[in-house]
Amino acid sequence: MRVPARFVWLVVGWGLGCGGPGSGEVPDALGASPASLVEAPAPRDEAEHPLGGGRFGRARRFTDLTQPPERDWPRPSHLMAFRGELFFAVDYRAGAPEGELWASDGSARHTRRIQSFPPPAAVFNGIDTAQVLGDTLYLTIQHTEMHGEAWVSDGTTPGTVRLVDFPEPFGNSVTPVTPIRNRVYFIRSFQPSPFDPGFSELWSSDGSRPGTRRVVTLSEQSYGATPSCQASTGDWMFFGLSDASSGNEPWISDGTPEGTHLLKDLNPGPAGSTPCAGGNPPKALGDEVYFTRSQAGEPELWSTDGTAAGTRKVMEAPAKPLQVVKKHLYVVQHRPDGLALWKVRLRDGQDGAPEHAVTIPSAPGARFPPSVVSSLAVGGRLYLMLRASGAEEGEPNGQLWVTDGSPRGTRRLHDTVTVQDNTAPRIERYDMLASGHHVLFGCHAAGTGRELCVTDGTPRGTGLLQDLDPGARSSSPHEFVCAGRHITFVAHDDEHGDELWKLKPHAGLHPPTSCVTSHQGQQ
Repeated sequence: MRVPARFVWLVVGWGLGCGGPGSGEVPDALGASPASLVEAPAPRDEAEHPLGGGRFGRARRFTDLTQPPERDWPRPSHLMAFRGELFFAVDYRAGAPEGELWASDGSARHTRRIQSFPPPAAVFNGIDTAQVLGDTLYLTIQHTEMHGEAWVSDGTTPGTVRLVDFPEPFGNSVTPVTPIRNRVYFIRSFQPSPFDPGFSELWSSDGSRPGTRRVVTLSEQSYGATPSCQASTGDWMFFGLSDASSGNEPWISDGTPEGTHLLKDLNPGPAGSTPCAGGNPPKALGDEVYFTRSQAGEPELWSTDGTAAGTRKVMEAPAKPLQVVKKHLYVVQHRPDGLALWKVRLRDGQDGAPEHAVTIPSAPGARFPPSVVSSLAVGGRLYLMLRASGAEEGEPNGQLWVTDGSPRGTRRLHDTVTVQDNTAPRIERYDMLASGHHVLFGCHAAGTGRELCVTDGTPRGTGLLQDLDPGARSSSPHEFVCAGRHITFVAHDDEHGDELWKLKPHAGLHPPTSCVTSHQGQQ
């Protein structure tokens, strides 16, 4: 049975073969030195920028969700494109009676509420994840930590209904859906309290109440599925699960009871290996899944073909998967001299030996190498938003870099302040969006806070696009998404709080279906 294309899924929850030497020392394969990397000139202001003055388009606010005297609530979050429109959550402060799903065509007139999700406990945290599979959009929504429910929607109020009724009123958690062939799967866990084991089950659905059923009980002594630790090759899914006997270990399922089991006990005993440690989600690439496990507190990169014999360590040194560029998996590694990028060539049924690509040097005086807070792979290049460790509030500690995997093609595009300051919204987001040959992001420029900036991948073509909240205050634009004919995002000002803004690029600058959004997560 096929999954109906008309449904939007809502999960409502209340409540990196070894390439290094035997000693483990990482060789500098390319001999790159920091001096070989291209430095950026000083940031340009909007008047100087080649796309300033409206040539790229001017952004404008089109919602007014926050009403005086409030400045922070309600706020839009988890923007997603579905059926040619923008869908988003409206989050209310803790203690509010409910959260809501809204939709918009980019105009105030046609911005509307789709459905409310009243929880049994009066706390709402908002939509957690969103993914588009074909023409179906899947969401996870968190209300509280004490109860989870699955809902299904066709984008209308009457078509947004509870998918399955669980008998226990509290203690449920539900993972995001994962596709296997023509159905979707999720893990439902029940714990009577956060400290006591309960049970975990694999569920399957075709998007209807009659077509939703339990596949198998995974464990009767479970502490639940690992958050954000699911991936699908199309024929089987990888996920992390914690139980009392084996601890937190990788599991797989092909959607059948007999094909659902512990993949491999990487750390025998109840301690577990903690797949996806440090918030590093697995990456499904062809018939392989790449994931991290924790070893002495450091992440190790592993891969699997879905069998215990085909589950192997990719690198000896600690490393984390990042993005795929031109059939290479890029991984990051923290070294004393900076942030090392490695490439693992992806081949049919196997991965090649890791090759060192380039090391981005630590800032002068920095105690630790920078970390990746956002990454974007587009046009054969990898954009990296980096954050230095140990900087004081207000000091420039963030940089935007671009690389093609070679020292000559690696350069710093912009220095920007990414620390949270008193002029910015309380949400710390470092999103990027590629629109055609340009990338939008948030940055500081002379005399501004963190505002809307753009780059074409060159230092000269990088700078401020528009000061949305004029002066030293920050609008902190984030959650960029292409919906319909517009790029939509969230930005902040003192008068209106967090609201929705839209930008319609001029013809030639924004080819249809060309938008790519960044991956968030500390690396």
